[in-house]
Amino acid sequence: AGRGRAATLPAWMTAPAPPPPRRWTEHRAPDGRPYWNDGTRSTYSKPEELMTPMERADASTRWRENRAPDGRVYYYHQDTRETRWSLPDDLRLAREAAALAQSAIAAAAAARSSSPAPPPPPAAAAAAA
Repeated sequence: AGRGRAATLPAWMTAPAPPPPRRWTEHRAPDGRPYWNDGTRSTYSKPEELMTPMERADASTRWRENRAPDGRVYYYHQDTRETRWSLPDDLRLAREAAALAQSAIAAAAAARSSSPAPPPPPAAAAAAA
């Protein structure tokens, strides 16, 4: 058995190990802007693995939320350079999807934590009697 052909191993056995997760630290530039460093490089863009689900939703579109000097929020499209005061549909839909996903995760966690404890194994119940 097994002669004549080499065994083919599953991909998970032959694939290289994933790189270790980066350990980002947050810092402040002299002008007050936050930046992140992982020991080998720095970036002014928050790394995706540190983003909240809502931040990831915002980053998934080309719209960016900004504040005018008077404090009002406006939106800027990075490609078209369009600005608007109202929330763009793309950004609204991305945020709604992220909120729904967060709600579903929270509901699943609540269901797991509120489920009753399982009954003791039969052997333990017999020993207690």
